[in-house]
Amino acid sequence: MLRHGDQIVVSVVEIAGAVIIFVGAVWAALRFVVEGLRVRSAAVFTPIRLSLGRFLTLGLVPARRGHPAHRRLPDA
Repeated sequence: MLRHGDQIVVSVVEIAGAVIIFVGAVWAALRFVVEGLRVRSAAVFTPIRLSLGRFLTLGLVPARRGHPAHRRLPDA
């Protein structure tokens, strides 16, 4: 019973991470297009890259090695 609950929690966390990364990629792509059309300067893209990096970090934090959500429980 507890093992099933753990699997559900792990799945929810992984899905949430994937959604966060997807939203961040779409957000960065839209900002890239809008800012690229409006301003023709490379310096404008630095905040966009940093924003994408934040989304990636937020989405990947639960997937780091050794995280309790990724440890297999011993068979009973």
